[in-house]
Amino acid sequence: MRNDKIDNILKALDDVGWSIPRFLEELFQPEGEINGKVIKRSNKHQRMLTTMLNGTAKPYIGSILDLIYNEGLSVGFTRTDHSISPGQNMFVPSGEKGDILYVTPAMATWAVRLVGNLVNKEAETMIAKESGLHLRAAAKEGGGNEAYKVSWNAVSSFTLRGLEDIGERYDPAMSHIINSYTTAGFAGIFFFASKLPQVVYRIESRIGQSVSYPTVYQALREMSKGKREDLKEAIKAGKHFIVVSDNIQTYARQRDHRIGRENKMITGLAATAIEMQDADPRAFDLQDLLQRQTRQERKGLTVEMLLNDLDSNHIENVAVVQFLRVLAGYVPKLATAYQDEINQYAADKLKKNPKPQGRLSKIIPLATNSADEMHVQGMKEGILDFMSTQLGITAENLNNTVHIMSGDGKTYSMFLLVKKILAAEPSDFDSLRWLVPLLELWHTKWTDLSRIVRTHWGSTNDPSSLASIADAANCPTPSDMRKVNFYDGAHLVNIALDANLLNCWEIYFNTNDLVAHFTDIANPTFEDLKTIASTHGPPTGSPWVARATEIASDVIVEEAGSENEADSLPDLPIPNLARNDGDLTLENSTLFMRNAIWWREVCISIAEGDTGRTWEVLKHWLFTFSGSDNPYYSQFLLEMYCSFKWDFNRFLVDAIQNNWTANTSGKPGHEIELDLLQEHSNLWLEDLAQHNGKEFDEPFYREVLSMSVIEFLKLKDEMEETVLLKRRSKKHSEPHLDPELRTVMELLRDKEVNRYRSGRNEGFEVSDDFAAGVLTLKKQKIRDFLFESTLTTNVLRMHNDDGHNEVYEATETTINPEDEALQMDQSDELNDDQHRVPHNRMVSINGEVWMAEARRLGASGGIQSGESNPSGSGCCEWKALRAETSIPRDEHQAPDEHVTGCKGERIVPRHSSWPIGEQQNLRAKEQHWLGRVWTWVEAAKGHTVFEVWREY
Repeated sequence: MRNDKIDNILKALDDVGWSIPRFLEELFQPEGEINGKVIKRSNKHQRMLTTMLNGTAKPYIGSILDLIYNEGLSVGFTRTDHSISPGQNMFVPSGEKGDILYVTPAMATWAVRLVGNLVNKEAETMIAKESGLHLRAAAKEGGGNEAYKVSWNAVSSFTLRGLEDIGERYDPAMSHIINSYTTAGFAGIFFFASKLPQVVYRIESRIGQSVSYPTVYQALREMSKGKREDLKEAIKAGKHFIVVSDNIQTYARQRDHRIGRENKMITGLAATAIEMQDADPRAFDLQDLLQRQTRQERKGLTVEMLLNDLDSNHIENVAVVQFLRVLAGYVPKLATAYQDEINQYAADKLKKNPKPQGRLSKIIPLATNSADEMHVQGMKEGILDFMSTQLGITAENLNNTVHIMSGDGKTYSMFLLVKKILAAEPSDFDSLRWLVPLLELWHTKWTDLSRIVRTHWGSTNDPSSLASIADAANCPTPSDMRKVNFYDGAHLVNIALDANLLNCWEIYFNTNDLVAHFTDIANPTFEDLKTIASTHGPPTGSPWVARATEIASDVIVEEAGSENEADSLPDLPIPNLARNDGDLTLENSTLFMRNAIWWREVCISIAEGDTGRTWEVLKHWLFTFSGSDNPYYSQFLLEMYCSFKWDFNRFLVDAIQNNWTANTSGKPGHEIELDLLQEHSNLWLEDLAQHNGKEFDEPFYREVLSMSVIEFLKLKDEMEETVLLKRRSKKHSEPHLDPELRTVMELLRDKEVNRYRSGRNEGFEVSDDFAAGVLTLKKQKIRDFLFESTLTTNVLRMHNDDGHNEVYEATETTINPEDEALQMDQSDELNDDQHRVPHNRMVSINGEVWMAEARRLGASGGIQSGESNPSGSGCCEWKALRAETSIPRDEHQAPDEHVTGCKGERIVPRHSSWPIGEQQNLRAKEQHWLGRVWTWVEAAKGHTVFEVWREY
């Protein structure tokens, strides 16, 4: 039937003497006079032609053109066709289109020439200012081009997605052909952010793919200038910022040594301003702060007050939640049944002072300087540069307002020292009374991680020790117990904690395979699981039989009969650790779980932005730091406690806790510590300083580079996403298949570590830092702290009392300020990472904390492994601790919107961990399950475990 119709139509054309091309020409011939002949279409002709052209009739013209073009490809050239040579490109740049015989080059030539005309017309539209693509590196103030002056706000608004929208609206043809033609200026900034050599600018600007290097340099200067002006205007408008500061240093090596070109250490200070949100204006009342300080209510601080202020109910709730989460995370069947209930239970029980979900932080890097924070004068200069020179805070516009600066332990201590030294200055501005120091969280968390590893390392003789677990899991021995590698330490602590807690579950359910156990039985109720989480204790294990000879693993004993026997040293005074019915191994394990549980709670509460929860653990760390070899951080937390309890009004406490972390992506669970955010920026700045050899106070850093570092990194991520770099995909096994975890669990199972075995003593006894901290605080530490910390307010009281102070006699420091700064500088407790390892952030997804391995673009534009994403956001790859660790990859997989983090990220989850629960009648069980570990921990009897992630 189809062929008959075609044959009838073709026969009709033959009858009138027309070919198909002649028919088409006549069909589309416009009305009018052509070569003296009047062309007039009939009504039917016009109607049918119109329905074809306006798409009323099917098939549409586009598919017909495809059919013609494709059919032409199957037809060979005729021998008499000389309009285009066979094998050449199918575009004829000159000549009449009607002279081209072969259909394919004829259609290609027609299409290219048509698009060329369209592009020329669109270009006129695109270059108009109305298109929104005009930015000038510099513009005269008050001139007609001032509205188009470059700024980071303008650059940020020019996302490549936005540019694509502009292109689709104003120049669809050009966008389809070469969408990079509108991004030359942005490409130049991208090249700068990627640290490409200037030769790239010269080449790319020559071919229209970038602007020149001087243009980029000038644009960045103008944008930094605009940022400084915006900051000052924000301060005038009453906005407040937390300014996080950190020292920045690098060793610049000269390739060509000459006089004045020697290798040198370049040092300085870097800072970032984070706008405070959801803060009551009453929080920043300077006179209220000074009146509170002069009352010196901290004089009433006692150990009993600190203990009574611990929220044991909160710790208990955390324990129950994490008990349930790890069980559901490890057993797929229970995850399906109870994940939603667990999340709701956690939301109801755990929150303290959470930030609004997904609130995007407003982050503004400040210009660097060359101030030395370890000298009082240098720190003062740094403070005034950041707060006065850059933010515009002066004595004239102070307006009875306090301002917050934060930093790691060393920076925080120098803030306090500078304020103490300047306390006698008469004005509030010169004395820095308006400055509120704030201790940052990431370095505090790192310090506690080091304490846990150092305290629980022990020897391989005791299976509860980290040394034994590290040996079983093939984890490296820390090279520096005072400051362990963060990721190696986190991995070891978490694998040990996971194994211990899972072993407790195995003991309770009397099984060696939790997944198989729950597969074979009906699910327990949610209420039953909560009850188990809060009451489970250890059963009795097999009788303990001491070995004949106990030799510590780190003591080398010469064999009997050696030639040095006569010169052997006398026996070491090792104390008798035996107890009537105690179990040191179980005590060690319990104490480790308690310490590691608190550390994980800090990790997850920070990631979720609830620093009220974080603060509850910091109050416990005040004791553990005091009882361990961390005198500075115990003093810092005492100062923070007194400030939160007495010096700050409730509005200021809330304002700090609402802004103690930053969110660079606007995604829930993606909060980052401010000091870690600053560390990320520092790595990038230090890398450039090393290559350029410039000081941090030179114009290149202050006016061009440092204030744009965050935007550089975001722009790189945006460019990477735009060119469609795909996220890596790797399949992971379920958590119960993790061989590393199974190996450690087998060790704990075989040695019955978490069963009570009366009299067990493997020669390793862990110190209870919490109990020791209580004793230390009672003996001397609180008294010494109060004396030192009230020196500043003593001077303030004298100012307020016209110089009369009948109560406090001591108004001088016990140590020279410069010596005090030197001691802090030399303290290994406050040392930062000397290897400048990139520190990647943690995020929280469904109550679990994951760690990111970020990769950044190298000079060649490729991705370099082992490098951090200094912005803390953007294109990261989230990697599991090991390739084998993950949650099940089936219906229990979290939905994409929860699993995907920032643009270009991939998150690979790992199983949760779980606690052993609250113990009842603690003192009654002192000789059994908990032993002396719990002598001072009645207020902290809950156990909480949080999942922590790191790169493999």
